[in-house]
Amino acid sequence: MTHRARVLTTTRTKHLLSSLCWLSVAAAIGVLLGFAQPAAAQDAGPSQPVGPNSNSFGFTVRPFVEENSVPRDFLDYQMPAGQSLVDQVTVANLTDDEKTFYLYPADAYDTASGGFALRQRTDPQEDAGTWIKLPVTTYTIPPRSAALVPVELSVPPDATPGDHVAGVVAEEVVAPTTTKDSGGLQQIHRVAARVYVRVAGPAAAQLQVSQIAVNQGGLRWPLLASSNDVTVTYTITNTGNVRVSLNSVKIEVSALFGVSLKSFTAAGDSRGALPPELLPKSRIVLTQHVGSVKPLIRLTARVSVEGTDPVSNSPVRASASNQFWAVPWAIVALLVAGLLAWWVRRRRRRDRQPSSDNTPVTEPTAEHEVLEPVGVGQGGTSSVSEG
Repeated sequence: MTHRARVLTTTRTKHLLSSLCWLSVAAAIGVLLGFAQPAAAQDAGPSQPVGPNSNSFGFTVRPFVEENSVPRDFLDYQMPAGQSLVDQVTVANLTDDEKTFYLYPADAYDTASGGFALRQRTDPQEDAGTWIKLPVTTYTIPPRSAALVPVELSVPPDATPGDHVAGVVAEEVVAPTTTKDSGGLQQIHRVAARVYVRVAGPAAAQLQVSQIAVNQGGLRWPLLASSNDVTVTYTITNTGNVRVSLNSVKIEVSALFGVSLKSFTAAGDSRGALPPELLPKSRIVLTQHVGSVKPLIRLTARVSVEGTDPVSNSPVRASASNQFWAVPWAIVALLVAGLLAWWVRRRRRRDRQPSSDNTPVTEPTAEHEVLEPVGVGQGGTSSVSEG
């Protein structure tokens, strides 16, 4: 090959490498801008972090992070109304089988016990679930692979200030079958990445404690029991417009003049004693067994809750109380026995006293003339008339 041919070959090779580089850059930009299709499935590998939403279903949905970056647990944003952005989530299939998923956004809500939940795929979405757009509604991922899915978030111009919560859900597509163990219900496998959006404006972190009810376990036997078994049920409501992390709840039972009889503190730790957070306008109903309490007639149950605004770290506190009767059955039993003994003794004493008749005797009065006999003479009879 001549020197000129070698130069032409080298020049063509350089042009080819340059074109390939530009095509790679263009493909990367297309993924970041959220083109119509997710990135091609890529190897998940055993070293890929599973994150906090690991589950027994064999797939995860996690916020995308660059290599050597700090992992994200949630998609968490602070945005003014009317702003938009594009982010990404990674949907990973950790099994040895191919899986197909429904992909959709859904509004979040709290269950009555404080669990974080998302609306169903067929439910109407009304809040942040309507702000999220995904490029596809279904996607198939090969075994041990993951797909990068763009997430477009647009906050409406009229969005109210405060927290709006949703999730990006991957729901496994399965055949509509039921089993005996499921009770005739169709099982749904869903995993989601949470989406927290705090819209700029006045933020009010507020809690309210209400509807405190005390259950003393009914009448205890024997009646001479010296304590009552107390259980307290109460409601915590997030009356503000931002979510609140629940740190602790203290329940205290006291007698007159504030004398403390029993207290119990539930902490919001990994043991699940408290729900981790409470979304705006949500309420939860909790029940806590306090224990044995001396029945000192009129008692007070006070519930105090402490929380934190997870964005500003500002403390949030609320408390309420309710009075209730705690009957001291031992004292009542003694009083009843004493009254019964007094009544029996008084009845017997009255029955033993002799009866005395002091009723005066009244002489009968004549309503007619009284004729008295007189002596009878020889010559006949005679009578004397009084009148």
